[in-house]
Amino acid sequence: MKDIHLCLERVLHQIRANDETLHKTYALVQDPKIFIPLLEKIKSAFLELIEILLKHKGEKKGTVDANVVKFFAIIAPSYGLSPTYAKSLEEINTIFELHKTSKTEFSRHGSLVLCTEEFKIVVIEPKSIQNYINLSKHFYTAVEKIVL
Repeated sequence: MKDIHLCLERVLHQIRANDETLHKTYALVQDPKIFIPLLEKIKSAFLELIEILLKHKGEKKGTVDANVVKFFAIIAPSYGLSPTYAKSLEEINTIFELHKTSKTEFSRHGSLVLCTEEFKIVVIEPKSIQNYINLSKHFYTAVEKIVL
């Protein structure tokens, strides 16, 4: 149980750091290229919260992808967790895939624009990053209620 408390504290610290990075660092430097590392940290917080719930439930560890699928298919519905969390994690993964394959990235009007060879364009704005941070906060609160 002490393990879970330490993990929850670490995740809460990470979520607060993400929020501060967006509001202070981004506001100061105005460089949207910090959005990708920030999304990595948001994804990490989501995955760690999933790991905490799996540990609390007594589930065996598997690969990250297997844990995520098991969590959102079986465990999340049993606790009444919103499917919005799964959708957000999927959106973040899609952004990473596009980031890896994009041939062009540039900043425009405070947003990061990713463009692939097939001309698929994704615009990452500060408000979408804030939405992901807020969802990670809500997810943290839901997980905390379940495990404590």
